[in-house]
Amino acid sequence: MWRTCLNWIPTMSNLFIRKILVDDICPSCGKWGESTIHALWDCKNLKAARSSWLPDKVAFKGLYFCFLNFIIYPVSSLNSEEFELFCTILWRVWCNRNAGLHGEQTLDTTDMVEWAHNFLVEYKSSRLGTPLSHHTNENGHVKWFPPCPGFFKINCDAAIDTTKLRVGIGIFIRDSNGFVMASSSQVFDASFSAQVAEAMAILMAIVFSNDCGLYPCVLKSDAEVVVNWIKKGSHP
Repeated sequence: MWRTCLNWIPTMSNLFIRKILVDDICPSCGKWGESTIHALWDCKNLKAARSSWLPDKVAFKGLYFCFLNFIIYPVSSLNSEEFELFCTILWRVWCNRNAGLHGEQTLDTTDMVEWAHNFLVEYKSSRLGTPLSHHTNENGHVKWFPPCPGFFKINCDAAIDTTKLRVGIGIFIRDSNGFVMASSSQVFDASFSAQVAEAMAILMAIVFSNDCGLYPCVLKSDAEVVVNWIKKGSHP
């Protein structure tokens, strides 16, 4: 959330200011410039999400020149559980926006509040469980090791079905306690080499982590050859 308040997320307007894009039009409504406040709240295509969350709340009124100015009201007027839900909805809105840009499946805006409710319930329930072990098991196999506190750890892998010419990619992102914060799996038609598939898994994992707002992070991959290519900045 702090990156959002500092206006650091890559909206069209922010990318336009940095001269990365030639215009700043919102990819969802196609009418207004996509500032941070527009992308997360003001866009007309988010009306269903706003309406389903606001019936019992005082409407957010006034003009907001930046997200930091906008966030003052919910911080000062909502209780901790309401503010938690509010932030989760905004996070889901941003993830949904990025999924749409990348041609991935999106969640209907009418379902965002319910999704946020369910996510918080599942997340809080998982916090009561036992985190992943950080040591070796009875067979001597190395288990998952946590990142430093305050960091997230990405584990990604790729699998190739040479008979059906398909590639599968799996991604898990955990916090320093071992709790899963986000995951993704994709299967698509392709005939890549093992190295290319692993490189794609790493790239998709980094993009996915950024889209979810889970950073700073470290990434773990078993593809040592590909990892060495990346470290050296070159490949054969």
